Amino acid sequence: MKNETPFFRRPYPFDPSLVRSVVGSLAFGMFIFLFLRLFEPFGIADLKTGKTLICFEFGAMSLFVILAMNVGFVRLFPRLFLEQNWTTGKELIWMSLHFVLIGFGNALIAVQANFSEWSWELVLTYEVYTLGVGIFPVTISLLITEVRLRKRYTTESVELNTHLHTSITTEIPVVLRSDNKNEDLTLIPDQLIYLEAADNYVTVYFLENEAVRKTILRSTLKTQEACLAEIPTFFRAHKSYLINCNHIECVSGNAQGYKLHLNGITTPIPVSRKQNLELRKRLV
Repeated sequence: MKNETPFFRRPYPFDPSLVRSVVGSLAFGMFIFLFLRLFEPFGIADLKTGKTLICFEFGAMSLFVILAMNVGFVRLFPRLFLEQNWTTGKELIWMSLHFVLIGFGNALIAVQANFSEWSWELVLTYEVYTLGVGIFPVTISLLITEVRLRKRYTTESVELNTHLHTSITTEIPVVLRSDNKNEDLTLIPDQLIYLEAADNYVTVYFLENEAVRKTILRSTLKTQEACLAEIPTFFRAHKSYLINCNHIECVSGNAQGYKLHLNGITTPIPVSRKQNLELRKRLV
C-alpha cells in the first residue's frame, strides 16, 4: 500500500504576486471590519459611541499587517518562500504568524481606545481573540484548497499522460548563443532536454552519446527561447525553464500544479499555472 504524504508536508501553492497580496489584504481587512461591526464581540457592544471607528481600526490593522508581510517580508527574503519548497505546514505557520502580529496590533488599538491599560495579559487576550476569529476559517480553507487542487491536477495529469507523443523535428543543428561567443553551443534539437535559467546564466541539459550532460552559458532564457523559436517542440513551462516536449516521460500533479518528468532527469520541472492551458494545447 502506497504511503500517503502527511498533510502538513504536502506541497501547497504560494503566490507572492502584488495583485494577489493587495486584493487578499483588502478582502481580509474588510471581513474583519464587517464581522466585528455585525456581531460586536470582545466588548464592542458595550461602547456607547465610536463602534464603527474601532471596527474600522481593527480591520485596518489586519490589512496593514497582511500587506506588510506579503509585500515587504516576502520580497526581502524571497528564498524562504520558494514555491517548490512550500507545504501546507509552512502555510499554516505563515498564517499563524500573521495572526500573532495582528493580535499584537489589536492590543495597541485597544489601549489607544481606552478599552484597557497596557499589560502583557491584555496582549495575550487579544492574541486569543484574533486567533479565535481567524485561525479556524483559514485552516478549513487551507484543507479544502489543498484537497481540491491536488485532486484536480492529479486527475488531469493522468489524462495528459494518455496523449504523450513524440513530434518530428528537424535534424538541422541549432546554435544556442552565449554572451561569450566562444561558448556558443551547437546541437541537434532532439539532443536538448531542457534549459534552466539562473540570474544571467542558462544551464543546458542535453544528450551526448546517450548520456545526460550539462553546460552553462552566459545568457538569458529569453535569448535561448528566440534561438529555438522555429522548433515547435520547445515549451516555456515556467519563467525559469524551457523544455523539449519530446523528452517528457510523464506528467504528475499536486496542489501546486503540473510537474513534468523528463527522460534522464531526476528533478520534476514545474509548470507555471499561467502556462497550464498552453501545456494542454501542446499535449492534447
